[in-house]
Amino acid sequence: MGEKVLQEMIKQADNLTPDEKLRLANYLKQMSNKNQQKLENKLAKINTHKQEILNLASKYGANNLRVVLEEKAGEEQVYFVINLAQGRSLLDQSGLMIDLQELLGFKLLVFTEDGIKELTRDRLLRSAVAL
Repeated sequence: MGEKVLQEMIKQADNLTPDEKLRLANYLKQMSNKNQQKLENKLAKINTHKQEILNLASKYGANNLRVVLEEKAGEEQVYFVINLAQGRSLLDQSGLMIDLQELLGFKLLVFTEDGIKELTRDRLLRSAVAL
């Protein structure tokens, strides 16, 4: 969500009655809890299929798999951060992503560590968990 949009929402929230503010806060809390539950379900599915995920990674020359789960723009996001063996390419990275999505049943993204924009690399790597 953009900074300007967020600031406008805050301004509008100031005009709400106390009852409306309470209802909005409860709604936002419920949405956050739902998204957190969805992330936990996805993590459980990843853990259940850990060996299959590692086998797929090996097939595509990927190693040092790390998982990042985060809520972004009100949606849960799943990222796999990998290192690719020398001689492997974007085709291997894409193949791994497609196979992981089919195995796990949800959308996810696969990045190489070097492929993450510098501005977000540190944040993602700090929250990444080794598989």
